[in-house]
Amino acid sequence: MKRLFTLFVLICMAVGIADVAVAQDAPTTKIRYVYLWDVTGSIKPAGKEKPIVDEGLYGRIYGYLRQDVESKPDGTEIIIVPFNDVALTPIKFKVTNGKIVAQSGRQWGELAQYGCDEVGDHYKKYEGNRYEKDPNKGGFTDIAKSLDYVRRNYVDSNYNNIFILLTDGGQEYVADDDISSTGDAARQRLQSAIEEFDMAMRQQSSTNRLFYVITVDDKHSPHKHQNEMDLQYTHFIDASVGSVNLHFCPISAQLDIKNGVISSRNKSFNIKLSTKEGYELLSGIKLNVEDNVGAQTVEVRNGVATVNCDGRYEVDKEIKEARITLNLSATLPNDGEVERGNDIYHYWFDDMTLSFKVTNNFKPTIDVTTEADCANWGTTEYYSSVPLSEYEPVMMEQVLDFELNPDACKLFDGKGKVEFYASSNKYRFEPLEDIDLYFNGEKCDDYHFVVDFSAVGDDRTNYVTGTLGFQFAEGPSESSHNIYIGYDEDLTESVKEYNRSVNIDGVRHTVDLNKDLDIAVAEVLASNGIVITKTEVMNPLVKGLMWTLIVLVTIFILSIILSRMMTQKIQVPAVTLVGESGYYKRLTTRGYQKVVLTSKRKKQGFFNKLYKGTILYEVNEVWTSDVTFEPRNTRKKSLHIGYNVGKYTCDASILERSNSYKLTDLTTKKKTEITLS
Repeated sequence: MKRLFTLFVLICMAVGIADVAVAQDAPTTKIRYVYLWDVTGSIKPAGKEKPIVDEGLYGRIYGYLRQDVESKPDGTEIIIVPFNDVALTPIKFKVTNGKIVAQSGRQWGELAQYGCDEVGDHYKKYEGNRYEKDPNKGGFTDIAKSLDYVRRNYVDSNYNNIFILLTDGGQEYVADDDISSTGDAARQRLQSAIEEFDMAMRQQSSTNRLFYVITVDDKHSPHKHQNEMDLQYTHFIDASVGSVNLHFCPISAQLDIKNGVISSRNKSFNIKLSTKEGYELLSGIKLNVEDNVGAQTVEVRNGVATVNCDGRYEVDKEIKEARITLNLSATLPNDGEVERGNDIYHYWFDDMTLSFKVTNNFKPTIDVTTEADCANWGTTEYYSSVPLSEYEPVMMEQVLDFELNPDACKLFDGKGKVEFYASSNKYRFEPLEDIDLYFNGEKCDDYHFVVDFSAVGDDRTNYVTGTLGFQFAEGPSESSHNIYIGYDEDLTESVKEYNRSVNIDGVRHTVDLNKDLDIAVAEVLASNGIVITKTEVMNPLVKGLMWTLIVLVTIFILSIILSRMMTQKIQVPAVTLVGESGYYKRLTTRGYQKVVLTSKRKKQGFFNKLYKGTILYEVNEVWTSDVTFEPRNTRKKSLHIGYNVGKYTCDASILERSNSYKLTDLTTKKKTEITLS
């Protein structure tokens, strides 16, 4: 009778929950952006009739308007309300196929010039009314009145409304017919209008937000007095922070239950959550999960929520239906809204009710998870072996948890094994290529590994662990692999011997492991598999030697460059030699390290030439001893003459251009005329 009563309550609650779920409709996804655009005379630069589109304060305000509107997706409705003394005629657009299409008023391309003209016209009114201050003549700024206009006409629940106020903040009206004071009294009127606007937004079921864009850091600006106002849905943002956008992110929930059936003795089950492409679930999100027993708060990790069901679903017959409802109130009490800077994200469940079946039949389940809770197990850097630096394979491994439900604990109860495999195919076993598999440190040649469940039992532990590792063998230098964990439907003989009858609550269940055992591999391992990557790198020893060589070569080249920079070169274009015996020679000398007059052929050393430059040799028998010319002063383009003082004498030791010098051979008494040109 107790079980019958529980079943009756379960069914009644399920019906009630279903009715509640149906009543909770998805929020409206229609988006409307309403811009309050200040086109008052105070925007005009001094000395000009009207603003220039891309300059000054007008350029800052209109530039933000243009950038923000042009960032909106297809389907977005745009309403621009220009204002000065009053709100002017709204201009309406809609984003269609990536273009901003006019719905009423002006074309998008005309808007910039229209604003310039309005600012100029409003300033003319101000000039004619600056001393009289007659409200009827205009020329002043009433932001508050324009806010009231927009509040009355556009704050509603039919749209998700984002209001963006673009102004220099210069409120001048104390009341509709009073511009006598422009200080604190006018500012307070604007603050009151903002508070009224905020209160109206709170009363709507859709998303309504006001963003006050700060363009001028004025002491009378409301953002300086935020602490004086009661605001919830109003934000003050700087004009430089970028666009304001609203995003809708429906959440899909799917039960991670094989064939949609759990055992009444299960302690938990998983719900997989996802949202639309391009968005991701919030980190640290929590769910409220309600069933016939009550509600529980469940944390979501990597898109999976684990729901406790220990003792919550008792059934007296073979199988019954159960339902749960989901909501985000545990994390997102504000109707599923999350604000991140200027972006607002709206989350909700596209289906809040999930149904599944509960059976009291014997249903053993093993959940396979990884402690690291990730699919990417690492990267091996492969390199070719060389003497003194052999390649050492890297083991990429993680600990796997094998958790058994109560039925599985009863099934194995101190004995039993299950054979798993690692495969390159998601749906069936296919051997891995160029990869070695290890389980608990032992190599598995056939890519199968056996997990021993003899330690588990009804009154012992309900899980075991094992270390699964992968190691790249010699093979392709670069590769990436997705590896999937599965188990053999045709279990090994060592497992088959434990197929037997199990007594559950006095009822004898005949168990066929091939048919009844449910092994659920965690989503993080099942969707894309275990990912391991092999990349080719240079052998560390070869790399070290290469860099050493590069450094040495660099030092060598730099030393040559430095030495040549420090070695003076001859700047004298030519030296002419004329002897008494008919000897004549004109030597082109510019750029040489030095010039040597000699009677014997000589060869310059390689490193001397490399580091200091070329030596010019003039070989002739008239020279009884070596005579040298070296640069003396590159700026004056002079040469220093060197010789054996026992063999030669000269008019001077420093030879300068455009002068002639006599070199006398002391042995032969013959003279050679030297001229630098």
